[in-house]
Amino acid sequence: MLFMPTRKPNDPPLTINRLAEETGQDRRTIRKRLVDAGLFPPDKHPREKVIAAVKPVQGAQSIKEKIQLETWRKLKIANDVKEGRLQSADKEAEWLGSVLSGAREVLEQKLVNELPALVENLDAPQIRVRAKKLFDDVLLKLQPLGQRFSK
Repeated sequence: MLFMPTRKPNDPPLTINRLAEETGQDRRTIRKRLVDAGLFPPDKHPREKVIAAVKPVQGAQSIKEKIQLETWRKLKIANDVKEGRLQSADKEAEWLGSVLSGAREVLEQKLVNELPALVENLDAPQIRVRAKKLFDDVLLKLQPLGQRFSK
């Protein structure tokens, strides 16, 4: 699914020519798809719906449709890179490794070194309290992971 921003008040209206320029598809093809989807004229409908209607069909059989789909995919990637929506996989893997290594260190420290000595002479409810504290410490270390992906 495509994630395109909605039209802002200062954006120019969506037109067949503008869509043809952005997607690299023929104006007649765009108009036909919009009419078939009931989204003509395009400036009267949400941008997401218009873009979804104009997008080439994934199960296309003709060579022309396959070429259009590939062109569309490349344009989408280029636009995402230009707008800063894509991150390099190496950078993300490095960041994820640092977050998980911190959580791993806390788990090892607490489970291997501290927990056995703490729960040696305790009964079940007290052990649960200690385990809950350990769980909270681990969640605190994993919190940056949730914050990064909730942006």
